[in-house]
This record gives sequence, structure tokens and C-alpha cells, in this order.
Amino acid sequence: DADVADFVGRDFPSTYVAWGNILNKPELTPEARWAMHDVVWSADFGLRFNGVDWVGDINAAQQRKALFLSMNPDMLFFVDVHYFSGYPPGSFPEDNPMLLRDSEGVPVVDELWGNEQLLDFTLPETQQWAIRQAVAGWETGLFDGIFLDNWNEDERLNELKPLSEEHKARDLILQGIRSKVGSDFLIIVNSGHEKIPRWAAYINGLHMETRPGYSNIGIPMDGNYTQGDLKEIQKTLIWAEASLRAPVINCLEGVTDARESPMSLKNQQRMRFFTTMSLTLSDGCVNFALGFWMQPLIFGYDYDDLYIPLSDGVNPSDHYWYPFWDADLGQPIGGNELKGQLYRDTEGLFIREFTNGWAVYNRSGTEQQIELPENVSAVASGLTGTAHTIPDLDGEIYLKQETKPSADVNGDGVVNIQDLVIVANALGKAEPDLNGDGVVNIQDLVIVANAF
Repeated sequence: DADVADFVGRDFPSTYVAWGNILNKPELTPEARWAMHDVVWSADFGLRFNGVDWVGDINAAQQRKALFLSMNPDMLFFVDVHYFSGYPPGSFPEDNPMLLRDSEGVPVVDELWGNEQLLDFTLPETQQWAIRQAVAGWETGLFDGIFLDNWNEDERLNELKPLSEEHKARDLILQGIRSKVGSDFLIIVNSGHEKIPRWAAYINGLHMETRPGYSNIGIPMDGNYTQGDLKEIQKTLIWAEASLRAPVINCLEGVTDARESPMSLKNQQRMRFFTTMSLTLSDGCVNFALGFWMQPLIFGYDYDDLYIPLSDGVNPSDHYWYPFWDADLGQPIGGNELKGQLYRDTEGLFIREFTNGWAVYNRSGTEQQIELPENVSAVASGLTGTAHTIPDLDGEIYLKQETKPSADVNGDGVVNIQDLVIVANALGKAEPDLNGDGVVNIQDLVIVANAF
């Protein structure tokens, strides 16, 4: 698949977006903001599922996809398959047989999510509904894969059905989808922090929608990720990279402390931590979402404390774009054996080399000193040199010092009029760009002339 091949060969850092978009780049169109990510769901193609097919203006959807790919050829598009939740009130008549019902036969709704209607996915008709959504998405040719939310071994159906039936139903849904779409169509699921070995053979990636406090449910929390959270997240990411079907596309999402600006020092440090965790442990994508919706409920503070107020125009999956993600690390050096490599056997201090530099993340419990084999420039701190300090629960990207192109453009060992003619003939083009400003111009001619 050409789209997947482009994605696998992409440069890092690599980002994704789940449902939301970038908030702090209003000068860009929504399409341009989506195209800054390499993985997107749900892609806004203006289609809807009618029970049999995804319907709408397919030609317009194809043109929209072409627009995205013209801005980012590495993009992969996933469609959200709703097998359980995600249906606003009134999506189905109350006599629909797929609806989840309580012991008295009354349809159950999700009050936390605006009284969404819930489906009983242990029913064969609901399973076929989900399978058909996925297959119909594959048949459009628009999507590289599907996304399934709330997919782990936790109970979902309000204890109205045995947990074993829920697990068996998930088996049947995935088996039914794979049997029809084949091996190339991608499946990503939201497992939270959890490993899901039962379904590893069917899926290509996890959406690790992490939240502070998952490993400490019932314990008073302050809104920060604990060491327990981070160890659990790390173990799941390492497991997923090694255990899921190829091509593996794991998506790691951290969230802000919603009481502070997304650009606060604390939140930028948290963003760096998740970004470098993804870079050092996986070949996947990262996102750092607002994540504000559940935080007051979990941590006991008021919605009035949110830095960005709840509104119809902002959702928890929206995020800011961070300049840290603009660093050009290139591609990883080495194979899977170099993922999760410790720096000098220091527990919790991870390093990985890329073609253009190194990513380092520190979960060791203390500040750490590192020494790199050549002069580098730290993206966040701006410091240069070979020796650098990494605070605990932080990460950094170190870029190798670039060697500017030689004024000896034709490589004959001497700078002369021939080099000047080559540059003059390339005015307005991208190469040979001697000063690195993106275009061949008079400044490049001056560089050659001064080197005669």
C-alpha cells in the first residue's frame, strides 16, 4: 500500500489527532491544521453511515483527501466505527433492537456524554452493524483503516451482560472485520493504558488515551501523572510495539493540566515527556490534548478552574501545536532492538538515535547528565555542546550540527567560475541552496564568489 509505505518512511517527530484539531494556529485553515498530523480520525469527508454504506458526495470526499495529501503525503486516514457509543440522542428509535436495555427493557443512555444512546454489542445484529461499517469504509477507498473506541477488557455494558459475553462479542467483531477487509486494512483501538493480548493478532495499533491517575483509582490525586501511571504507560507501549500486527502504528496521547495554559512551563515539560517517550520507545505518533473534560470529576476541582472554559467550540481532544514538534529528527537509526535503549544502563533514562539527532527521555526519578558523541543543539533549551542535563520527568531532542553545502558545487576540488555558473543557472530553485534559506538566490552566488 503506497500510503502506508509513505507513512512508514516519514520523518519524526510524528503527530496524530483524534477527533479534534489545533487551536493555536488560527491563521491556517482547518484542513492545513489537520494536515500537520500523520494520522487522523475521524477524517472529515462529509460522509455518514446509513446502515449499509457510507453515503454522501464521494467525489467531493476524494477531492478533500487529495487536498490533504497534497499538504502531507504521509497522512493516514481512519474512520471511527461506532459499535457501542457515539450516537447522539435520537439516532435510533427506541424500539431499535440494537439498543442496550436495562432489566426492565428501558434503553440505557450515557449521561456523562449528553445522554448518548448505547448499543448492546453482544447482539449478533449489532456486531453485523459494526462489521458492515468497517467494510463499507474500506470499500470507499478513502480510508486506510478504522478506529474502535473503548476497546479493552473492562466492563462496558453496565453489568447488564456477563463480561465473558462482552469479550466474545469483541472477538467476533474483529474476526468479522478481518475476514472481509483482509490484512492490509489497518485497525487502531483505544485501550487506554492497557495491554490487550487477546486481540493483538487483529489490530495494528493502540490509541493510548492516557489520563493522570489511571493507576491510582480511588486515591486522592493532584492532577499529575504518577510514577505508577508512567511505568504502566511505558510497559504498554513497549508491549504494543512488539506484539501487534505489522505495520504497527501506536498513538500515544498525554493531556495537559487543564488548570494551566497549554503553553505553561509545566504543560510544555509534560508534552516533551510524552513526545520523547514515543520517540525512544516506538515508531508511532504522539498527541498532547487538552483533556479537560473529566479532570474536575477525577481530581475534585471546579470547572471554573479550567484555563480554557468548556464551550461548544472546544473539545477535550483539541490541542495546541508545539514548536518542539517542528524539530527535524529524520528517521530512526537501527531496528526494533534499539527501541527502549537505556543510556549507559541508567534505569528510566532512555535514548534513541535518529539520522539528524537524538531523543532522550528521563523517568529515572532524578536529574541526569548525558554526554553525546558530537556537538548538538537542544531544541527546547537552545543549549549547544556535547554535555547536557535532563530534568526528571522531562525529555529533549538534540539535533546534530548541520554541515552547510560546500561552495565547490561540482566537487572538482576547487571553487571557480564553473561553480558560479551552476548556482546562477539554478536561481529560484531549491538546490544548490548553500546558505540553507530554502531557495537558490544572490546570497548563494556571493558565497561562491567569496570562496574563489
